[in-house]
Amino acid sequence: MYILIPFLIFFLLNTLGVYLSKRKFGVILPMILMISSAILYLSQIFFKTFNFGFYGIVVLASLAIVLMIIKRNDQSFIKNLFSNGFYSYLVICFVVVIVDYGRYFTNWDEFSHWGKMVKELIRLNNFYTVPESS
Repeated sequence: MYILIPFLIFFLLNTLGVYLSKRKFGVILPMILMISSAILYLSQIFFKTFNFGFYGIVVLASLAIVLMIIKRNDQSFIKNLFSNGFYSYLVICFVVVIVDYGRYFTNWDEFSHWGKMVKELIRLNNFYTVPESS
């Protein structure tokens, strides 16, 4: 389930991006990934919490569900959404699930550095650079 949720969130955010830009799935995906990171970053800067940005992303993804229901008969939207970029996204996510299945942090960089940063980001709901993180 933890693997399916990020896949669905980014699919839905990208659906919204496809609708707004009228471009294909694969063209919009890198921009949506960067925008979602920027939303979280700006949420921390302005509201001192990642939660506001996270819930904002969830609301945008929910709007995409409504949009898909409304635009289900719009052939140009469907064609842009289910383009080769979508199928590539699907295959890449599937391969990552297979490769990472049952994998744990093992290397120094994964466990001692990035793993610690992520744990502190979640624990403090703040950037890793605050004094409380060390």
